[in-house]
Amino acid sequence: MSASDILLDVNGLAAGYRRTEVLHNVSLKVGRGEFVTVLGANGAGKSTLIKSLVGLLPARGSVTFQGAPLLGLEPHRRVAAGLAYVPEGRRVFPALTVAENLQVANRTRRGGAVEEIYGIFPKLAQRKDQLAGTMSGGEQQMLALGRALISKPALLLADEISLGLAPLIVESLFEVLVRLNREGMAILLAEQNAREAFGHAHTAYVMETGRITMSGPAAEMATDPRIVDAYLRMS
Repeated sequence: MSASDILLDVNGLAAGYRRTEVLHNVSLKVGRGEFVTVLGANGAGKSTLIKSLVGLLPARGSVTFQGAPLLGLEPHRRVAAGLAYVPEGRRVFPALTVAENLQVANRTRRGGAVEEIYGIFPKLAQRKDQLAGTMSGGEQQMLALGRALISKPALLLADEISLGLAPLIVESLFEVLVRLNREGMAILLAEQNAREAFGHAHTAYVMETGRITMSGPAAEMATDPRIVDAYLRMS
């Protein structure tokens, strides 16, 4: 991958909570239009990685996005630069309607932005006047994803979108991610669902105890006996 093809370049990243370091010398790359997944068990450090990239945790090391330094920027400036974030657990505003949740995210106030999200997720259009807290987990995940997509990011950072959802819902969400990726959006997905992640990503990284222990083309890694035994047999 040439330097001009690199969208996100992470080198020697360290981050954690107060005095506890969770990430240790993490390095990875996301190319323009690439679908990358970070796979690992619960507690491996995947969420810490995503939060540090979006600016919710202090971090040390070198991170560039679209050729410019990322660390030190406030979260809203990272969004303005082209990042978007789907948090673990969805984190929608339960007392607001679907439409209100999307309008909160529509900082640019582009008239057609919310309608574009309804086009991606027709079910949200059907539920636009419903309080988000009364929707199913799958519908809330659609809303969380739609809220992130409303800014039309160059890179979508998504954390555990399959967590706690039925297989059919997970499949439909991954279909949306694949379609968006084919349209040019880069994706960095932290995920425990190895089968779905390896089935759709171009490149995969395996994280264990805050370190990247394996990386390579996702299709090749999916046939590695170590990956099969550790992740695919249980997924």
